[in-house]
Parts: sequence; structure tokens; C-alpha cells
Amino acid sequence: MGFKKRWEIIEEIGRGGQGKVSCVIDISEFDLSRIRDSITQAIRKFTGVYRPDESTMDFEPFRKGIVDLIRMEDPIRHGALKVLHEPKDARDSKRAEARLKKEIKAMSDTKHPNLLKILDYDPDAKWFVSEFHPKGTLAENKNIYTGNFISALKAFRPLVEGVSELHKNGYVHRDIKPQNVFISSNNDLILGDFGLVFFIDEQHTTALSIII
Repeated sequence: MGFKKRWEIIEEIGRGGQGKVSCVIDISEFDLSRIRDSITQAIRKFTGVYRPDESTMDFEPFRKGIVDLIRMEDPIRHGALKVLHEPKDARDSKRAEARLKKEIKAMSDTKHPNLLKILDYDPDAKWFVSEFHPKGTLAENKNIYTGNFISALKAFRPLVEGVSELHKNGYVHRDIKPQNVFISSNNDLILGDFGLVFFIDEQHTTALSIII
């Protein structure tokens, strides 16, 4: 699939009736073959039988390979890849594809620090990559603001501002819950999962029907 040119899957982190989500690494700046070869060759030399004519080892390729691996593991290079199942394996594949395209459009149209950023996508190939937050969701960190009312308010207000930005752009999220609010590395609240987003048409009939 097209995402493999830039993204390498680390592990699957979620699966549903319409698709699956995996943690991925952005490998666009790295030559994986070179990294693997340099480390493999160095290990063979380090663990091989010592010969008198090998009084020195070329440590630099090994060091460079390890440094590149560490750089790749930086969370800033990680993403969350969402891919729809093949039609034969999906629950209502046409509806899932329509939702994915709406999700991509809403994320692409609306930029705010407290809304999940989209990093890469191909709606025709039925996938996109968004930010990955290893701390997980608010549902998995229920006690993060326990006993600290002021911190909770400070964290919640920017989230509301992000939702307001969505509304300004004509979108209604419709699925705001702790399971869809991620915790950033700075403990900011980030709203994600735009799978049920609705577009407000010019007559605003869609939004009115939802609100009422």
C-alpha cells in the first residue's frame, strides 16, 4: 500500500469492524537497508574470532546505525495509521469509506493545537496517518487531574477552543468522550477520532437536527 513508502508499522494498537489502527514510524529520512547492514556487519565483526591483523575495528558504521535507530524511535517520528479493512472483511464498507473521507477532510481543514493533526493520507487508498500520543487517552488516565481543579480547567479550556474552531469551519464532532481525548507529552488534551463528524450544510439543517 502507498503508506509503506514513508511509514513502517511497529504494532497494531486497535481494531474494529471497519478498520484497524497501528503505531507507525516515519522512515522517509532513513535508509533502513543501510542501517541494518551496517549494524549486522559490525555485530559479526565484534562477535567473530579475533585475528592478529584486526587490531582495530571500524566502530563508526555501528555507531551511526545505532544513532539512526534511536532517532527513529523518537515519539515525534511516530504516527497512528488508520486503514480500512478490505470490503469482504468490513462491516458496511461503503459507509466506512464515506466516514473516512469525512474524517480526513475535517482534520485537514481545521488546524488547532488541541485537535489531532493529520500527517499523511490517501482517501482513495483508504488510509491516513495522524499524530500518535503514547500516553494514551483521558479514559486511560482518569486520575490525571484528581485533586487539582485549576489544572483541570486550564487543560479543558483549550480543548473547548479546539471544538469551537471545528464549529467555525462547519463541522460537528458528535463523539466527544474520554476515549477520544488523547494526552500529549505536555499533558495537553487533544481531541481525536473524527469518524462520526458531520458537515453543517449552508442551510444548517444538519446541525439543527443534531443539536435538537
